[in-house]
Amino acid sequence: MDTEQMKNVVSGVLVIDKPIGLTSHDVVQIIR
Repeated sequence: MDTEQMKNVVSGVLVIDKPIGLTSHDVVQIIR
């Protein structure tokens, strides 16, 4: 696997219990 391919490998999973009213996109923006 070359360096470019390694950039696309998932290195973890984050499970979020998001509150009502927030979209998944909102949660991703907060985490970023």
